[in-house]
Amino acid sequence: MIKYRTPCAWLQEGSALQLPAPISDVFDDYVAALLWAGTTGLDWARMPPSREFNVVGRSPAEVYEWAKTTRVGQHSHIGIWYSRNEGSVVVPLRAGVEALDELYWDAPGPRFAFGVEIDDPLCQRRLRQPSPRI
Repeated sequence: MIKYRTPCAWLQEGSALQLPAPISDVFDDYVAALLWAGTTGLDWARMPPSREFNVVGRSPAEVYEWAKTTRVGQHSHIGIWYSRNEGSVVVPLRAGVEALDELYWDAPGPRFAFGVEIDDPLCQRRLRQPSPRI
């Protein structure tokens, strides 16, 4: 059985960092300016070209290898965005890609992620890979 960890647990164990509120605010403004079809879905027909990857039956390693071929995958970390009010967390790219379901488990509505580079050596040292799920 896989044990689910909340984003708060990721923060407490040092596997995630909370992004400052202004970064989440800027990303919320970016998301609000996207081309929407109604209130809950992007109008993909009017968006720049994108790629899909069906994760059904794929291993976490296969998902990670695909993610590295995307723009987000060119970064060392991934930002997991919840909302302007709930903010964002940052985790190492591989850990985040392999645990997107876990990180978004209780997050209602549209979900977004973005690539992040951490230049601060102190922040880099504070972030460690999450412990294995049991």
